[in-house]
Amino acid sequence: MTRRFSGRLSRGGLRPHPELDQVGRPMINLVVASGQRRGQVSFMIDTGADFTIVAPRRTRELFGTEIDYGAVLPSRRLPIAGIGPGTVDTIIQRVGLLMTDDDGAVFRLSQTMLFAVPRTGAAGHWRVPSVLGRDVLRRFELRLSYDPPTVSLILND
Repeated sequence: MTRRFSGRLSRGGLRPHPELDQVGRPMINLVVASGQRRGQVSFMIDTGADFTIVAPRRTRELFGTEIDYGAVLPSRRLPIAGIGPGTVDTIIQRVGLLMTDDDGAVFRLSQTMLFAVPRTGAAGHWRVPSVLGRDVLRRFELRLSYDPPTVSLILND
Protein backbone atom coordinates (compact mmCIF):
# COMPACT_ATOMS: atom_id res chain seq x y z
CA MET A 1 0.00 0.00 0.00
CA THR A 2 1.30 3.43 -0.94
CA ARG A 3 0.40 6.50 1.12
CA ARG A 4 1.00 10.05 -0.07
CA PHE A 5 1.38 13.03 2.26
CA SER A 6 1.19 16.23 0.24
CA GLY A 7 2.97 19.45 1.09
CA ARG A 8 3.35 22.75 -0.70
CA LEU A 9 5.89 25.26 -1.96
CA SER A 10 5.86 28.41 0.17
CA ARG A 11 7.26 31.86 -0.54
CA GLY A 12 7.63 35.05 1.39
CA GLY A 13 8.96 36.31 4.66
CA LEU A 14 12.42 34.81 4.89
CA ARG A 15 14.60 36.54 2.35
CA PRO A 16 16.11 40.02 2.78
CA HIS A 17 14.63 41.21 -0.52
CA PRO A 18 11.56 40.13 -2.59
CA GLU A 19 13.69 39.47 -5.68
CA LEU A 20 15.59 36.83 -3.71
CA ASP A 21 12.41 34.98 -2.76
CA GLN A 22 11.44 33.57 -6.16
CA VAL A 23 12.05 29.89 -5.36
CA GLY A 24 9.46 28.29 -3.11
CA ARG A 25 10.49 26.37 -0.02
CA PRO A 26 9.14 22.80 0.28
CA MET A 27 6.82 22.72 3.31
CA ILE A 28 4.59 20.16 4.99
CA ASN A 29 2.21 20.45 7.95
CA LEU A 30 2.41 17.80 10.66
CA VAL A 31 0.86 17.55 14.12
CA VAL A 32 3.34 17.21 16.99
CA ALA A 33 1.92 15.40 20.04
CA SER A 34 3.60 15.25 23.45
CA GLY A 35 1.50 14.00 26.34
CA GLN A 36 -1.73 16.01 26.36
CA ARG A 37 -0.22 18.76 24.22
CA ARG A 38 -0.51 18.80 20.47
CA GLY A 39 -0.27 21.35 17.75
CA GLN A 40 0.20 21.68 14.03
CA VAL A 41 3.69 22.63 12.93
CA SER A 42 4.62 23.81 9.45
CA PHE A 43 7.98 22.21 8.62
CA MET A 44 10.38 23.17 5.85
CA ILE A 45 11.72 19.99 4.25
CA ASP A 46 15.51 20.11 4.49
CA THR A 47 17.51 17.16 3.14
CA GLY A 48 20.69 18.80 4.46
CA ALA A 49 19.49 18.86 8.07
CA ASP A 50 20.51 15.90 10.20
CA PHE A 51 17.72 16.40 12.72
CA THR A 52 14.16 17.66 12.87
CA ILE A 53 13.97 20.90 14.85
CA VAL A 54 10.91 22.79 16.03
CA ALA A 55 11.53 26.55 15.87
CA PRO A 56 11.37 28.58 19.12
CA ARG A 57 8.03 30.25 18.39
CA ARG A 58 6.34 26.89 17.81
CA THR A 59 8.07 25.43 20.89
CA ARG A 60 6.60 28.27 22.94
CA GLU A 61 3.15 27.70 21.42
CA LEU A 62 3.32 23.96 22.11
CA PHE A 63 4.80 24.04 25.61
CA GLY A 64 4.05 27.55 26.85
CA THR A 65 6.52 29.79 28.62
CA GLU A 66 7.22 27.38 31.47
CA ILE A 67 10.24 25.81 29.78
CA ASP A 68 13.11 25.93 32.26
CA TYR A 69 16.14 24.87 30.23
CA GLY A 70 18.28 24.74 33.38
CA ALA A 71 15.92 22.17 34.91
CA VAL A 72 16.19 19.84 31.90
CA LEU A 73 18.57 16.93 32.46
CA PRO A 74 21.93 17.55 30.75
CA SER A 75 21.45 14.33 28.75
CA ARG A 76 18.29 15.89 27.19
CA ARG A 77 19.92 19.23 26.23
CA LEU A 78 21.86 20.01 23.08
CA PRO A 79 23.24 23.40 21.99
CA ILE A 80 23.35 23.65 18.20
CA ALA A 81 24.66 26.16 15.66
CA GLY A 82 23.84 26.79 12.03
CA ILE A 83 20.18 27.68 12.43
CA GLY A 84 19.07 31.15 13.35
CA PRO A 85 21.34 33.64 15.10
CA GLY A 86 24.31 32.17 17.00
CA THR A 87 24.00 29.06 19.11
CA VAL A 88 20.56 27.80 20.03
CA ASP A 89 19.74 25.65 23.05
CA THR A 90 17.51 22.70 22.24
CA ILE A 91 15.70 20.06 24.25
CA ILE A 92 15.71 16.46 23.02
CA GLN A 93 12.18 15.07 23.27
CA ARG A 94 10.45 11.94 21.96
CA VAL A 95 7.06 12.87 20.51
CA GLY A 96 4.40 11.58 18.18
CA LEU A 97 4.15 12.97 14.67
CA LEU A 98 0.66 12.70 13.23
CA MET A 99 0.48 12.82 9.46
CA THR A 100 -2.73 12.84 7.43
CA ASP A 101 -2.39 11.25 4.01
CA ASP A 102 -4.17 12.41 0.87
CA ASP A 103 -7.02 9.93 1.56
CA GLY A 104 -7.61 11.39 5.05
CA ALA A 105 -6.08 8.49 7.01
CA VAL A 106 -3.82 9.39 9.94
CA PHE A 107 -0.36 7.85 10.28
CA ARG A 108 1.46 8.13 13.62
CA LEU A 109 5.23 8.12 13.81
CA SER A 110 7.17 8.09 17.09
CA GLN A 111 10.18 10.37 16.71
CA THR A 112 12.90 11.97 18.82
CA MET A 113 13.14 15.64 17.86
CA LEU A 114 14.84 18.84 18.95
CA PHE A 115 12.82 21.73 20.34
CA ALA A 116 14.58 25.09 20.16
CA VAL A 117 14.30 26.95 23.46
CA PRO A 118 12.73 30.40 23.06
CA ARG A 119 14.83 33.38 24.16
CA THR A 120 13.95 36.94 24.90
CA GLY A 121 14.93 39.66 22.45
CA ALA A 122 15.72 39.28 18.77
CA ALA A 123 17.21 35.79 19.17
CA GLY A 124 13.85 34.56 20.45
CA HIS A 125 12.02 35.67 17.34
CA TRP A 126 13.46 33.31 14.76
CA ARG A 127 11.90 33.91 11.40
CA VAL A 128 13.10 30.61 10.00
CA PRO A 129 10.57 27.79 10.01
CA SER A 130 10.77 24.50 11.82
CA VAL A 131 12.89 22.01 9.88
CA LEU A 132 11.98 18.44 8.91
CA GLY A 133 15.35 16.70 8.70
CA ARG A 134 16.75 13.43 7.44
CA ASP A 135 15.94 11.65 10.71
CA VAL A 136 12.29 11.70 9.58
CA LEU A 137 12.75 11.96 5.80
CA ARG A 138 14.76 8.71 5.61
CA ARG A 139 11.50 6.81 6.20
CA PHE A 140 9.86 8.23 3.08
CA GLU A 141 10.37 8.75 -0.61
CA LEU A 142 10.53 12.50 -1.21
CA ARG A 143 9.03 13.83 -4.44
CA LEU A 144 9.78 17.45 -5.19
CA SER A 145 9.07 19.32 -8.42
CA TYR A 146 9.02 23.02 -9.20
CA ASP A 147 7.28 22.57 -12.57
CA PRO A 148 4.58 21.60 -11.86
CA PRO A 149 4.89 22.56 -8.18
CA THR A 150 4.64 19.35 -6.15
CA VAL A 151 5.84 18.34 -2.69
CA SER A 152 5.05 14.83 -1.44
CA LEU A 153 6.29 12.33 1.07
CA ILE A 154 5.50 8.77 -0.05
CA LEU A 155 5.27 5.84 2.36
CA ASN A 156 5.32 2.36 0.89
CA ASP A 157 3.87 -0.02 3.50
